[in-house]
Amino acid sequence: MENSLSYDFKHKKIIQSYIFTTARYNYTVYEKRILYRLVEYAQSELDGVLIKNNKTRIQHNLKDVSISMPISSILVTTENSDINKNYSYAKKACKALGKKYLEWEDLEKGDYWGDNILYNIHIEKKEGVMHFHVVNWVWDAILDFSKGFRKFDIAIAMRLHSQYSMRFFELVAGQNRILKYSVDELRKMFSLGEDKYKLTADIKRKILDPSKKELDGISPYSFEFVPNFEGNKIVSYTFYPVYISENEDKRLAEIEQTAKVTARLQLDQQVYDYLKYSFGFKSEEINRNKKTLVEALKRIDNLRDFLVEIRSNALKADDTKSYVIGAIKKRIGGDGSSQNTKRQKGSQVTSEDRIKQLALNFSTNITN
Repeated sequence: MENSLSYDFKHKKIIQSYIFTTARYNYTVYEKRILYRLVEYAQSELDGVLIKNNKTRIQHNLKDVSISMPISSILVTTENSDINKNYSYAKKACKALGKKYLEWEDLEKGDYWGDNILYNIHIEKKEGVMHFHVVNWVWDAILDFSKGFRKFDIAIAMRLHSQYSMRFFELVAGQNRILKYSVDELRKMFSLGEDKYKLTADIKRKILDPSKKELDGISPYSFEFVPNFEGNKIVSYTFYPVYISENEDKRLAEIEQTAKVTARLQLDQQVYDYLKYSFGFKSEEINRNKKTLVEALKRIDNLRDFLVEIRSNALKADDTKSYVIGAIKKRIGGDGSSQNTKRQKGSQVTSEDRIKQLALNFSTNITN
């Protein structure tokens, strides 16, 4: 049975803080899907991209962020036939997230924050909409990349039907190094406690094998694993990330490949030289703005002529380089005012460089 999304959602890479990827907690599938949506919303705001549906609302208040989210956005088609069940899934997930406690510390200042992930929850059953609030610093914690991050396709993550598969997907997505976890670490990671799956063979049968099977079926990232013994006892597992190219969304794969090519090879030579010698851009600065410049090359009929046109004002500006990039972004911003702008629909990609710049010296923990 096809696990296509009931919600109108395209393949798109999101960047999740490694804090949320590796934290030890017990989330259900629906709790994870709500968190994935929050990550998507926060990063869309960061990139200035609107979520285009009439049931999603994000409002920044003085001390918190109020969010409206369609129930359908955490469901797949096979789960979308019964309004009572859907309401029950949403209610249970929101209540659980409302009980989970998030802690955030600024290690430089010694400041501490603590609160539940969601609060003031209201679910409209007939309208099919969840409303809830998160405090401002919880919203900020979603974008805390100080301990690293993992980038993955949210459409794939939302199609997974097991919280264990979701966790492994987060761990191996884009991973190029071998992972090793002791049996005790796996128990803690999946909040199994002392009673659930007491036998190590049960962890393999109930968690590892099904997770690998599900990822093999729909994900571009999966894994192989082998047990490690001390005597006759399995004490740990070694995981080898595997890339499955046929499961990769072709458009995202093309974007990823393009991102690896330097700006010098993607830009017109005259444009590249003009940026360097007329505005003083260094090669690394051009690369840092590569996505904007490549998009401009597609959408502005003659980018070099445009640069010549703005040169006088740019050189008078306090920050010439910022002026140039800002002027280019304004020209391709889609206001339709420029006769030189080609009216093409371009795909906006989350700016990894901008996200890296947000990385602060913070630590975060989640407890049930």
